[in-house]
Amino acid sequence: MITAEQKAYFHTFGFIHLPKQFSADEMDTVTREADRLWEEQRGGGPPAGRGQNIQEMVEKGPVMTQMVADDRIFGTVEGLLGPGFIWNGSEGNLDFDDSDHRWHTDRQRESHATTYSFHLYLDPLRADTG
Repeated sequence: MITAEQKAYFHTFGFIHLPKQFSADEMDTVTREADRLWEEQRGGGPPAGRGQNIQEMVEKGPVMTQMVADDRIFGTVEGLLGPGFIWNGSEGNLDFDDSDHRWHTDRQRESHATTYSFHLYLDPLRADTG
């Protein structure tokens, strides 16, 4: 559940960091599903190039689809944005090297809408790595 302080921080700074919302076992399950989806998209072949992207990734995987309804995700988003927010889809990004992922606007042509992103990182990150 989101506290009043967390909500105020989000509305002030535009983000909120909520580490360790899921157990190590849950993250292992999600990581296995993500790996399966990426491998499936590659036709079972090895990773190539700099990275890989899957649009509607959460919608393709039953484990991730179930997670979205979990209060640790749905309840968090609803607590920050209020009821009636609209799910706008998902994506999965896999980087094969240490290249930077540049900040960008996802919905440039929809200036009438306010959009937010929810990120679930499958690899450990530090301030200097992401």
